[in-house]
Amino acid sequence: MRKTALITGAARGIGRACALALAEAGFDIALVDLLEPEMQATAQDIEALSVRSLTFRADVSDFNRARAIVEQTTATWGRLDVLVNNAGEPSPKPILEISEAEFDRAIAVNLKSCFNYVHACAPVMIGQDSGGRIISISSLNALSGGVTSAVSKHAYAAAKAGILGLTRSLAKELGPKVSVNAVCRASLRPSFCVT
Repeated sequence: MRKTALITGAARGIGRACALALAEAGFDIALVDLLEPEMQATAQDIEALSVRSLTFRADVSDFNRARAIVEQTTATWGRLDVLVNNAGEPSPKPILEISEAEFDRAIAVNLKSCFNYVHACAPVMIGQDSGGRIISISSLNALSGGVTSAVSKHAYAAAKAGILGLTRSLAKELGPKVSVNAVCRASLRPSFCVT
């Protein structure tokens, strides 16, 4: 049976690169994003590689929507082997300008979304003989703190640092059946070795 992957923030950038890399490795790909035209273009490129795709327009901060997407993916393909938590958005305002709602949104999209999709995917992966892989995209700013660039002020850096703590805890909790890793990388073409 062909393996499958679900990728959040899959329409462009790192998410698109992850989707194409896994598709090239023979995985069917479920794409989650708010950017419908770009996501459909990515889906077409995936299907050109002779694998299948599903697309879901969704806000990744929505817990119940994550559950519904995972349920539909597994109902369609019967399995879920890889989750890539890639979705994120910049939070450029400095501490004296950011509102509480803006900070909450940065945490919801960049960190809580990882919880949402792991919570939905983990039972499926644990129930499979082959287990599964969870990969969350963090940032070098999780280690160094925010800098003056548009995407990496304090709220973004805090969320990405949270991904590292979440990943370490989940690796202990879900392993060895499910491997859980985070990537701190700036490249748009990550390398995957998923078997």
